Amino acid sequence: MKKLLFCFIWVSILGFAQKMPDISDVWKNKGAYYKGTISQDNMPINLKIEDAKQDPDDDHNYWVTGFSTVENHTVKFKGKITIHRFKNSKKRLLMYGDYQFDEEKGNEYTGIFKGKFKLTLDFDEDKDKPQDAQNQYIVEFNGNWKNYIQTYHFKTHWKNK
Repeated sequence: MKKLLFCFIWVSILGFAQKMPDISDVWKNKGAYYKGTISQDNMPINLKIEDAKQDPDDDHNYWVTGFSTVENHTVKFKGKITIHRFKNSKKRLLMYGDYQFDEEKGNEYTGIFKGKFKLTLDFDEDKDKPQDAQNQYIVEFNGNWKNYIQTYHFKTHWKNK
């Protein structure tokens, strides 16, 4: 009975310990802006991730840097994207997780982006690997932005297409 229980636990651990492909280039969106809205007035926001690196100690985490632009206000940020769940099939990879991007502190219009994302990556398993950034993919971020002095709190939404 103990051997059977040990085998069950071992198989369960192996099943959950899937290695994540390195999709750092996907987060960079081929150098293009993510476009969306911020605030109740749906002001346009452009966000660009300039660099993304998979965490060598936890392959579900990515460290990113970039900048956001709202009207004429551009601010750099550093942050983290964490993949919590993914589903892989022969033609589609779905990933879900959280993000937090901390803008450089400055004035009342700097703060923290925080929320959830969904990534949909379509590929042909016979020809492509999920980490190939040439594949068709959609990344959508939904969350909030709060300034550091806690006077503004806005809903945010942006995606790459």
